[in-house]
Amino acid sequence: MTIGLRGPTNLFGHPTDELISELDVELSQWDMQLSEPVTKVAFGHFPLSFTAATETGKRLEDLFAKHSISTYLCGHLHTKFGRNLQRHHIQFW
Repeated sequence: MTIGLRGPTNLFGHPTDELISELDVELSQWDMQLSEPVTKVAFGHFPLSFTAATETGKRLEDLFAKHSISTYLCGHLHTKFGRNLQRHHIQFW
């Protein structure tokens, strides 16, 4: 099994059309090669809510939905920013 793209590809939360196309090709390989469904997990630097659309309006969320990505994991929020963000979200614990 080979792994797709390597290294930080979306360091500043602004994906390019080229990046979206590359990811689409990589993810398409998983869609075509498997006879059984597979759980797909994507990792990123920024939360998707902090990721902008490309110049032509393409978004990572749409690509992930197209290829049935089950989970997107990230971890970028810093302490001070996280405290401000907390007041906008309901806590369930």
